[in-house]
Amino acid sequence: MKTICALVDINIIIDGMAKREPFAKLSHDILTLCAQDKFMGYISAHTIPTAHYILRKQYSAVEVKNMLLYICEILNIAGYTKEQVVDALNNDDFSDFEDCLQMESAQTINADYIITRNTNDFRGSAIPIISAEDFLKLFDDFRK
Repeated sequence: MKTICALVDINIIIDGMAKREPFAKLSHDILTLCAQDKFMGYISAHTIPTAHYILRKQYSAVEVKNMLLYICEILNIAGYTKEQVVDALNNDDFSDFEDCLQMESAQTINADYIITRNTNDFRGSAIPIISAEDFLKLFDDFRK
């Protein structure tokens, strides 16, 4: 059986770390699957600095650092090239540049899915989009 490769959108990461309800449990379950090597999880390169910026408003510098080190421990990091950034800037199918960069990162790793809470924001994606809830359904044994 092929291992699933998925890019985890920043909203999933922030939901778990900032304990955003009602999304925190779904995020926790996704990250647990990553930690258990149930699928090959990635984040986009810009997720770490963006998450750092957002989380520093809620947590101390040490807490944020430790959270992000944990994310780096359980997830791989996908980058993008200058050409992909230019493509994202020129991509009129996306209203949000950051979401388009998520897709560009996912293309770099040949992801099977992008896991996100905001599936509507990825309508122009070349990579299949899946909600955290639907992604977790792929792992029924985990949910039992």
